[in-house]
Amino acid sequence: MLNLLISKIRYGWFTLSRYKRTACRIGVYFIAAVLLISGISKILDPMPLIETLKAFTKLPEEYLILAATILPVIEISLGILLVLKIKPKPVMLGTLILFAAFLAFSIYGTIMGMTNDCGCFGSLVESQIGWGMIIRNLGFIIVAALIITYNKVYIAKNSGRSINNILVIIGEKNEK
Repeated sequence: MLNLLISKIRYGWFTLSRYKRTACRIGVYFIAAVLLISGISKILDPMPLIETLKAFTKLPEEYLILAATILPVIEISLGILLVLKIKPKPVMLGTLILFAAFLAFSIYGTIMGMTNDCGCFGSLVESQIGWGMIIRNLGFIIVAALIITYNKVYIAKNSGRSINNILVIIGEKNEK
């Protein structure tokens, strides 16, 4: 009986890998939620982002509107792909790169002394450029990097599985 209990503790009930997997899944859905909320809020109210881009660059307004249109589409696409587990490793790497660009943006704005709203979440959440924004973006980068590092089994096991399920469902509907 004692051997069974020790074996369950070692290999089944209380394994660290089980907690790592759960933490990684929570992290993936957290990152996906952040991307979806920020992307949707930027689509609903792009003006804070456009105003921030105006403060950072001297580009014509057409380019700023184009950037304010493309960025939320990228965020929403990455969020949906994470939720559906479609190519999770490349998607998470893309998300990490996006967060690194946001971090560079926040560091540059802080160095330049800007304190206006960054437009990160449209008008849903007011977020000023500064140390808080740098720390938040660092946190997102750390979560994404930990997911990529510790979620190898989950990423490899689920890679492409959801897209196959979606294609099967679509194929079944077309046959009827």
